[in-house]
Amino acid sequence: MYQRQCGYISPVVTWSVLLLLLCTDRSHLEQQQYTQNPVHLHEFITSYCARVHNLRSTDIRDFHQSEPLRQTLQDAPVTPPSIPECPENDYGVVLEAGQENSVPCIVTVSAARCDPNTTLSFTLLPVDGTAGGGGKELQYWVDEDDGVVVVEVMEEEVGEYILLCNNHFNQSTPTGKHIYVGYRPLDVEEWQCLSYNWEVLECHWLLPYNPAQGDNEPYKSYLRTHNNNTSCRCEGRKCTYQSASCSMFCCAWPAETYYSNQERTMFMDFMVSNALGGPQKYHYPHLIHHWSVVLPDPAEDVALELVEGRTVEVRWKTPAALRHFPPCLTYLLQYRLSSQDSPWTLGGEGTCCSEECVRKVEVEYWWSNYQIRVRLRSSVASDYEQWWSSWSPINFTTPSIAPMSGPTLGPGSYQVSEAEVPEQRHLTLSWQPLQPRLHNGPLFTYTATTTQLHQVESVAADLVTNTFATFYNLSSTVTYRVEVASKNSEGVSDPSVVLVGASPSLPITPFLPVVITHTPQPNQHVYELRWSQEHEEQSAVNYTVYLCTDNQETPQPCQGQLYWLPVGNVTAVNVTLADLQGSGEASGQLRFAVSGEGETGMSSGLAWDTCSIPRPYTTNRRPPTPSKPIVEEGIVRVPWTAECQDWAGVLEGVQATYCQGHHNTTLDCHGDVDKVDCEVWSGEVKLVGMSAGVEYTVWLRLLYRAGSSLHSTPTTLITTNTHQVSWQMVTAVVVVSVLVVAVLTLTLFISVRVVRAFRGQLTRPIILPEGLQK
Repeated sequence: MYQRQCGYISPVVTWSVLLLLLCTDRSHLEQQQYTQNPVHLHEFITSYCARVHNLRSTDIRDFHQSEPLRQTLQDAPVTPPSIPECPENDYGVVLEAGQENSVPCIVTVSAARCDPNTTLSFTLLPVDGTAGGGGKELQYWVDEDDGVVVVEVMEEEVGEYILLCNNHFNQSTPTGKHIYVGYRPLDVEEWQCLSYNWEVLECHWLLPYNPAQGDNEPYKSYLRTHNNNTSCRCEGRKCTYQSASCSMFCCAWPAETYYSNQERTMFMDFMVSNALGGPQKYHYPHLIHHWSVVLPDPAEDVALELVEGRTVEVRWKTPAALRHFPPCLTYLLQYRLSSQDSPWTLGGEGTCCSEECVRKVEVEYWWSNYQIRVRLRSSVASDYEQWWSSWSPINFTTPSIAPMSGPTLGPGSYQVSEAEVPEQRHLTLSWQPLQPRLHNGPLFTYTATTTQLHQVESVAADLVTNTFATFYNLSSTVTYRVEVASKNSEGVSDPSVVLVGASPSLPITPFLPVVITHTPQPNQHVYELRWSQEHEEQSAVNYTVYLCTDNQETPQPCQGQLYWLPVGNVTAVNVTLADLQGSGEASGQLRFAVSGEGETGMSSGLAWDTCSIPRPYTTNRRPPTPSKPIVEEGIVRVPWTAECQDWAGVLEGVQATYCQGHHNTTLDCHGDVDKVDCEVWSGEVKLVGMSAGVEYTVWLRLLYRAGSSLHSTPTTLITTNTHQVSWQMVTAVVVVSVLVVAVLTLTLFISVRVVRAFRGQLTRPIILPEGLQK
């Protein structure tokens, strides 16, 4: 017989309980004589509660540890509601998840595990964090006849739980009941089928997470065709008997045994049941588009043949099992240079329905090693990686041929320097080397020749493997045609040509003192160049910026990669590596140069950065170093220099500050202080209008776009006194004149005496020997 468990009152007997008893059954209290002894009161409540609920007084043994009464003690006996027992599987009790599906059911618990006299409540405890519910108190009843407790269970959250009984000591005891909250049979997840080479059909899937699904309720799978039903087997390529649970996640059906190759569509059917679904069998069919899931084997017997030039003919055979495949096979052909770093290039794609397939491919380079590969897929399959076969590769080498072109020349990619012999010069030609892939054959070199314009025979020739050639002692008054060509064992290419005019007709060579590097962002460099421009008849009208990547010092010819960029009629420019070479990276040390081109197209030739390598921008602006002043009549020139490491940026100008007297700093000047701004290309500052015969102190500083440097150390000088110089010159002239007259007079006197003596010798009488006097 089921009865609700009578509640207990608190251990401290209060007058409120007594008043409640008086109000509910006063006649019984009048017939009994009680004191305020708690023991007597406990005996009364025990007998009263037992009489009201037809329970034996022995079922309530501990009054002092019970909870407050929750209802009036005169409640009539309650018949348990009509609630079904919870279903079970081989795991334990199962409940259906979800608010719309969650209905209560009952679970019986042995009184040996949970004493109904000490139990306060029942709760569900989630296991291993697989569930998010639990924690709510559950209703329960006691069956005195069977000695069990009946618990009303309901939970919405999916997961695994343990049913606990909690006593008045705040202790929880497992009831031995596991509760699994899940779903009725679910469909499988991530189902996929592959037909390996149209020979073996394999299907793979994952079982859904469903705590209500027991091990004794497995999924059974079948392959259904228009005339056959075949159960699952593990005889595929990846689905094998190596795993004891193979059929739980994969199935395989060999073609010749289980289905016809001509079946375009089939079904794989999953049949499953569980305790929540009752005896009903749930079916989940999955449609298979057979031809769309065929995964071909690699192409067979791949071969190639050189047919003409760099064109090859590639042949391969369709895998034997697919030579009569109705939708045919799609192929993808790619090629690349044999280097692992080379990217793959599309050589062709299409559909082949024959036993043997052919495709022609033209590659880019001569005398190079190539790799070609081909792969296949069903023409009705999706263009995803998983439906393509493995690659079938083959290697080959293209034949050699003479170079197709000479190296590239810039408008001013040469240097002219004066020779020791007057009206002669040395000429060094630099070029952008040909890529190794364009050498087209072995024994590659460059051949450079120099010929006077409108002449046929070359003046000089050179055979080099470097990226430059030097010709010595050429006339500086003649225009030359300079050629460079590529050469290998198969022949010589057409030459690249540049004209070098006579030295007097060349534009003035620009002066590039320094290149400054700016870093606006990490790993991003901007190079600032500024050069001189002479406003004369032979000044350039356009300029070209050059970049050389090697480890040489200025003014050595470029021995690495040479790039250039025409910048027009400007004298300052900001460039990046991407501007010059098309990418943001360069190997080797960087050097910059500038050339100027005139209206006739003639170039000044390369003017290298005098500091060799770019200098980083800095705010530490150091002053220049002045040299000994040059004092002339009416003009004072103060030369200056700045070391490469002292450049804080591109110079805008040079400023001279000076005042009369000898001073250590500009602050010591108490009279007039004059400032003169000068351009930077001359390397000196000109001071004019200074008082004659006066001592001056001069300071220099450099002017940048962002500010000026500190002043240099003071330089002291004394200007020339023009009036004093004039009298000194007159006196010197007079003295020199007197000395000249005296010297001339003395010379004349001596000369007269010598002449007279000589004349006396000539007029002396002749004395003959005695024998001749007759």
